This record gives sequence, C-alpha cells and structure tokens, in this order.
Amino acid sequence: EPRWLTRGLLTAQFTIACLAALATALLLANGRFLAHQPWGYDPGETFIVRLSDPAQYERLQAAAAGHASVRHAVGAQLHVGYDRTTAPVTSGLSDTHHATHFAIGPGYTEAMGLRIVQGRSFESHDAGGDALLITERFAAARGWTNPIGERLTVSGQDRVVVGVVGDVLETPIAAPRGTVLTPTAEGYRYLVVTPHPGAASDARAALEAAWIDLAPHQAFDAFNQTDVFDPFLSSFASLTRSIALLAALALGIACMGLFGLATQNAVRRRREVGVRKALGASAGHIVYAVNRSYLLMLSLAAILSTTAGLVGVGLLSGIEELNMMPLSPLPFGLAYTAVAATVALALAAQSRSLTRTNPAQVLRQA
Repeated sequence: EPRWLTRGLLTAQFTIACLAALATALLLANGRFLAHQPWGYDPGETFIVRLSDPAQYERLQAAAAGHASVRHAVGAQLHVGYDRTTAPVTSGLSDTHHATHFAIGPGYTEAMGLRIVQGRSFESHDAGGDALLITERFAAARGWTNPIGERLTVSGQDRVVVGVVGDVLETPIAAPRGTVLTPTAEGYRYLVVTPHPGAASDARAALEAAWIDLAPHQAFDAFNQTDVFDPFLSSFASLTRSIALLAALALGIACMGLFGLATQNAVRRRREVGVRKALGASAGHIVYAVNRSYLLMLSLAAILSTTAGLVGVGLLSGIEELNMMPLSPLPFGLAYTAVAATVALALAAQSRSLTRTNPAQVLRQA
C-alpha cells in the first residue's frame, strides 16, 4: 500500500485536479447562462455610430432620418450596453445614493426597443427639461407601485418621473440595477440607428456615405448592438479555456502518479489476487479490493474540492451586483464524472491484468 506521505500528496494532487475541473464546469455553465440571458430589449438590426465630435450629430442625423431605409435615428451621450456612468440621486431630504445614469435624446427608448411599463417616454419638448425615466428595479427598491409624478434630484437637478421602463442589461456579469434616464439635446457621442426590417445594409451604406462627406479624413466607426457584449463573452471564454487547460494538466500529473503506484501495487499484490481468484472471487471484487485505497483518496479529494467550491461560490454570491446562474448539482456531476473517467482509464490496464491472473501459475511461483 502507498505510505501515508504518498497518499497525502496524491490526494492533494487529485484535490487540485477536481477543483480545477469543477471551476471549468462552473465557468462553462455560467458562460452559457450569461450569453443567453435576456437583455430587456431586442437589439435586432440596430447599429450605433460613434461620433468623434458632438457637432457632427445634426448633419449625420439629418442624413439618416432622410433615408428610406432608416426607421429611427436618435442621439445619446451614453449608450445602453456599451458605456454608462453613475449619478447621485436624492429622494426627500437625506435619502441619497448613486444610480446608473444615461443622458439620452427623445426617441431613444423607441429606437432601442425599451419597454415603457408605466407613463410615457421622452418627447421632443422634454429635451433639456426636468422629465425623468426610471427602471422597474429603481422603482421597486423604493417600494413605488405608481411612481409617476414622484420628484427626485439627479446630479443636483430637480426632476419629475414621467415614465417607468423595463430593466435592461448593462453588462452580462452584473445583474440589472436601478437606473435613471434624463433627456438631453446636446453633447451626443452616439447616433443610434434602427433600420427598417431587412434594410440594415442600405442604412449603413447611407450613413457611411454621409460620414465621408462630413469627415473625409476620419474612419467611419460603427458597431451592431448585437455585438456589444462580445468582448466580455470572449474574455470569459478565454478564462474558461485557461482553467480547463489547468484542470487537464493537473489531472494528467495526478494520473501519472496514480499509474506508477498502481503498477507497483499490482506487482506486489499479484499473489493475493491469485489466492482470491482461487477462492472464487469475481473480477469486480478483485478490482475493488486492489483499488480501494485509490477510490478513498479520490472520494476525499472530491469532498475537499466540493467544500472549497461551495465556499468560493458562496463568497461570489455575496457580491450583490454579481450576476450568476443558480447553483445546481449538474456542474459538480460533470466535473467529477470527467475526473472519475480519467482515473478509471489510468487504472484500467493494471486492473485488467490482475483480473486475468492465473491462480495456479502464481501459486506455483510463490
């Protein structure tokens, strides 16, 4: 049997391998969850043009609005899913906190397909006024069932709530949070363009042509709304691949050590196996008896890695804004099945050799 030090080191190796495999399974599951969660709107064929100078907005918007392929063309200082800022929001005399803040042009909610749950959206006469839109989560945090007409101070300016919009996803890793939207008619950094169905290529070509006339020495810089989370999801996938590589490496090293111990153990216990076979022991019984100590080490490693994994997930779940899929047994089952299958392959050759031992031959050599 392996000595206690060898057992301890091998158990530690398998614990690391199990933990890395578990992390990989959890990351894969959460990556799928993050990629398929609802955004709160349908990005459709909407695309956004980045403006290098707010003064470019009027001419480019006029060119877009005058083209038959364009349904909406509106401006925004900050754009949902792409960038954001926070602003101090005060309700009453002392209830001050920070909320996500977007300054947008009239028509932005329609262009983006944001749901108006209560009240109304911004209208042209609201630009520069005191109107305010809030999200459902913002209203729920204050216990407001009908917030229309409520007054808030946003960045030092008194405003009145005219509508409630559905919660929108600002970044995949963070759950939707309380958000306020204010109307503005200046300082636009983005032109949000919603084409008519099937006319996205025509709309984009028209905007690019208008841009060449407007800023011939600057590249036309536009992106599709469907792609706003691609950089994050790509980085998340790269992290998952790195952890998976670490898991494979750790498991490979542990199985190499296990294979060496199993080989020594098979040579040492061949006579015992011969006796067991002579007494009528089945192949399954022999395999279990020979590999029992390894199964105990693997079980201990699974218990330790599960404990560490649950503690880690618990700590992450304590981060209020972190968006994670509900914990389920599936990632644990997948991770440990992969580890157990690899271990079984490492032990298979020696176990098969032992089950084929000829009792008469072994006992004659004893």
